[in-house]
Amino acid sequence: MRRMLNKVIASAIVISVFLIKPSAAQEITVSFMGDLEGIVGEEVTLSVEVSDLTGLDIPNFDLRFSFDSNLIVFERDQITEGELINSLTANVTDDDRILISYASSSPISGSGVLLEITGTLVGVGSNSEGVIVTELLLGDGSYSVAPEIPYSIKVDSKENTTVLKPPVLLSPANGSLDTDIMPSFEWSEVTGADEYNFTLAEDAFFNDTIIDSSGILVEMYQQLQSLGEEQDYFWRVRSISGDQTSDWSSDYTFTTGVVTSLEGGQNSPKTFYLSKNYPNPFNPTTTINYYLPFESNVQIDLYNVSGKKLEALERDSKQAGVYDLNVDLSEYTSGSYMITLNADSKAGRFMRTQIITLIK
Repeated sequence: MRRMLNKVIASAIVISVFLIKPSAAQEITVSFMGDLEGIVGEEVTLSVEVSDLTGLDIPNFDLRFSFDSNLIVFERDQITEGELINSLTANVTDDDRILISYASSSPISGSGVLLEITGTLVGVGSNSEGVIVTELLLGDGSYSVAPEIPYSIKVDSKENTTVLKPPVLLSPANGSLDTDIMPSFEWSEVTGADEYNFTLAEDAFFNDTIIDSSGILVEMYQQLQSLGEEQDYFWRVRSISGDQTSDWSSDYTFTTGVVTSLEGGQNSPKTFYLSKNYPNPFNPTTTINYYLPFESNVQIDLYNVSGKKLEALERDSKQAGVYDLNVDLSEYTSGSYMITLNADSKAGRFMRTQIITLIK
């Protein structure tokens, strides 16, 4: 990251040099812009600006700095010309000094940036004299100052930046019973996270891991294979951003339910459930079934994989039972789609999603 300190702030340093001419006194203002602050590894830039030099017959200058190499380091190729000059000679010495010279056959004209010096913050700490302007020579040497003017430097550690947080687990709720044998796992969004790592296990120590999936880009994981009935499971999630990984979330546990049958062959499910479609892949029709343990207001919708709703497949009030839904995608192109079931009942709201694949 590069932080440009190229505006006048309270700590800006200004040197005034008076050039005595037979007719009048001319003042030149040289500005060294602001103090330096950042974190280890950051780049910061010193900008040197001058007032109007037009007509002052100044074709050259020499500038010297010293710096605290425990906090900041400079490289020769990070010293660049400003808008008023087209070349310069620069060197960074082993004894932590910067030597800059400029000479031309034509005088410098105009006002603005003479040069910029970019350094990298390397150590934690502060120094009120972290960079010192030790010499400024303008023109033929008649007008020079030895200002001994310091830049203050303050450097913080990277550890002071925001720590990536783990997600908060949402569903299935911790300790929930009669959970769907193909549950949809959901958790909160984490600021700064690029992806998530999801783990499901049969024991509280996560030794018997069933699923360990990384690269999850959304705050949900859909279980696509049936879990065991009336069995305890444990799950957790952590956030990932680049090379930074959060701590694990709290460990949640749940117990799956069962599906029972009544006399006469009519299914009376004990849990909500949305099955995988069959066949899958398909062309152009497929069937998906769902279980309702209570009378429910049912909404089933079709989405594309970007989350855009394409059409409503079902809107109805249903008694408890097992239902089949035939889906016809003859008007759609090949690809993956999502079917989402929302069921509102006296037990609350149930929502599940399945991925279906159309191949023409």
